[in-house]
Amino acid sequence: MGSKKLPFLTAPPEPRKQKVGNESIGILELPVWSSLLMGEIITTEELMADSNVNAPLVLLSQLAEKVALEAGITLVEAFSVMEDASVGIEMDTRGSELKARYIEEVTEISEALHSNGRSRLLSSVTSLIRHRLGRDDWKLQDTKRLSGDLVNELYAFYEQERVRGNPGKGEPTTEEEIKKTQPETSQDGG
Repeated sequence: MGSKKLPFLTAPPEPRKQKVGNESIGILELPVWSSLLMGEIITTEELMADSNVNAPLVLLSQLAEKVALEAGITLVEAFSVMEDASVGIEMDTRGSELKARYIEEVTEISEALHSNGRSRLLSSVTSLIRHRLGRDDWKLQDTKRLSGDLVNELYAFYEQERVRGNPGKGEPTTEEEIKKTQPETSQDGG
């Protein structure tokens, strides 16, 4: 880690090692920093540059506004119901009725979430291999050639490090946050 070259009064501890994988998919040993390195975050974002990362959230916010207006519920409630519908969470009768009513939009959001999830997984694992294993020339195509089980285990490690370093906030939970995710034209009605 580059920070070892800084004149720390107290240097960060040496990373412990964690084995990822198993006998049938191979075992890798990765340093545990208890957070992502800046290079890993930047590389992941760069690799995802071709993805429309915000598309599912924008679609979900737009649908929530429509549902809130047409169903006479709050924007936050509509967002929550449509989010649950999009990720396949079991819902009550009212939620199921709303899901059925807006099934085309829910399906579009689900597909966008799935596509983004796959892109994030591949980008994150590629970044992890580049930085933690020192494979600067590793590409997305190389990650696609790995076994699905190994990719999933590496991604779990990546997420473990991400959460340790930044528990962060999830999706918007207030009406104001939901409206902020919308393109400018939808906020003023057109």
